[in-house]
Amino acid sequence: MEGKSIHRIVFLAYKQYLELDFDEILIPEGDNTRRTKFNCHRFARKYALGNPIAVNFYQAEWEWRWTPQFMSVEHEIE
Repeated sequence: MEGKSIHRIVFLAYKQYLELDFDEILIPEGDNTRRTKFNCHRFARKYALGNPIAVNFYQAEWEWRWTPQFMSVEHEIE
């Protein structure tokens, strides 16, 4: 999310009535070209999900000073 613009994030929740035969291709992290072309309506129609039962929306802005620092911890397996 690094950048100067505001990011708009939307969560849609659907009630799943049947087990899905899911055949979507996994979009790798950082592949924004395919991620931005994702169509929620087409996905819901393909899997017969109907209309969303809940929606949540928020806006976020990346701030460099709050980026967590991660450390790698190595363990010996006994």
